[in-house]
Amino acid sequence: MISVPLPRDSNHTVQDPLAHFQAMVLEANRSARHRGHLQIDSNDALEIRQSGVNPLCGDSLEFQLVVSAPALGQQHLISVRFIGEMSAITLASAELLARMLEGKTLLEASEHLSRAEAVLVPHTNGGKGSECQPNSPDELAPLGDFLSFSVLQRFPVRIKTASLSLRSLQNAVRRALDQDFRPAGAVSTE
Repeated sequence: MISVPLPRDSNHTVQDPLAHFQAMVLEANRSARHRGHLQIDSNDALEIRQSGVNPLCGDSLEFQLVVSAPALGQQHLISVRFIGEMSAITLASAELLARMLEGKTLLEASEHLSRAEAVLVPHTNGGKGSECQPNSPDELAPLGDFLSFSVLQRFPVRIKTASLSLRSLQNAVRRALDQDFRPAGAVSTE
């Protein structure tokens, strides 16, 4: 299990991690700025769409990533948006990951997603956890509010709910790195 700094209030008092997670989910749902699709009017940008489904709970979503054209140098995620029918946890995960990735290079996005995976699916001996195990505050800092998802390690059934957005974005970024902008099938949590 990775060591995640405990949230603190304005008086620097440690907050209950579960209460912090619940408040973060509610706030992300109230202020989801990355929900909805964009029209792309530029020849300097490429688009990747990636859908995902969680058959156990019925959540489904689609991400739209707008990526700078390769001719402009190192490719960046200009915009990340999502639509779909999903639970509050899935929406919060999608919103926080979109906030984290927007403006990053594709390589930075890939690294951040690996760190986010380590928060949700800790590496255990013989387990299927993430290969990337962030340990230092510098490695955890880019994850921001997504760190609160570490509380789900106590509720394994909810990890799949939160990982739908993560898996979908990992596949989309992988495809962008491979310059594969063709339509792709849905990612599943199963």
